[in-house]
Amino acid sequence: MAGLVSGAMLLQIRLRNKPTDASPFTMKTPVQHLSHNLSIFATLAAAAICFSVTTPAHAVNYAGNGGTSFGGDIGNGVLTLTDNGTNISGSLTVGNGNSMYNTLVLYIDTGEAGGFTSTTNFNDQQDSLRIGISGVSGSGRSALTFTNGFTPKYAVALGPNNASFGGIWQLASGGNNSLNYVTSASLNPVGTSSGPFTFSIPATAIGLTNGTQKTIKIFGTYISNSGFRSTEAIAGNDFGAFGQGWNPFTQT
Repeated sequence: MAGLVSGAMLLQIRLRNKPTDASPFTMKTPVQHLSHNLSIFATLAAAAICFSVTTPAHAVNYAGNGGTSFGGDIGNGVLTLTDNGTNISGSLTVGNGNSMYNTLVLYIDTGEAGGFTSTTNFNDQQDSLRIGISGVSGSGRSALTFTNGFTPKYAVALGPNNASFGGIWQLASGGNNSLNYVTSASLNPVGTSSGPFTFSIPATAIGLTNGTQKTIKIFGTYISNSGFRSTEAIAGNDFGAFGQGWNPFTQT
C-alpha cells in the first residue's frame, strides 16, 4: 500500500486494459499495465506522483486538507480508493472521533464534454444531498468554482448520518430534481455518524466502460444540509476568502 498523500491535489485514476503512450502527466515510475486495474496519481501544480498497480486490489490513501471548521470530520480524515476494473470502491476514515455529521460531496471529472466550471447555476434543493451538491438552500449559497482544468460532470454525495444515504448524480443546471440521479453508492453504515464508512462507484454509473483505459479526477468538499460550506476538503483543497459559510469558494 502506498503511503499517505496530503496537500492540495486532485486524484487521478486510470482504468487500464492495455498499454498506451498517451498521458497528460509525467510519470515518475513505470506503470504496470494490468487488465481491469487502477494506477492512481496525485497531482500538485505540474508535479505528478505515480503509484504503480502491483496487486489486483491496489489501494492508495488520501488525507484531508487539515481543516477543522466542522470539527475535522473530513479535514482530518483519510479517503482510500481501490478498484477491480468494474467498481471504484472507497473507504472513508473520518476525524473528530471517527464521526461524520454532514455531507461529503465528491465531484468527478471523467474527461467527458459537458462538465461544469462551478456550482453557480445548480439550484436543486429537493433533499439534503442535492443541496450539498448544489451548495445552496433557502438560507444562502456557497458557490464553488473549479480551477486548473477540473470540470466535473458527476458527483457522489455521502450523508451517512444526516441523510442515511449515499448516491451518484449527473450534474445539471436548474431547480429541484434537475440533478440526474444515477444510482446508489452503496454507502455503509447509514443512520449513524460513526465510521469508518465504505461506498462503491460502478464505472458505468459515471460513463466509463469496464476494462477501457480512462483517466478521471476527484475532489471532495464537506457541506451541511443548508448549503453552509466548511473549509474541510479531501483529495484536494478549497478556499473561501471569508472562511466557512454561505460564501464563494474556490477549489485549488
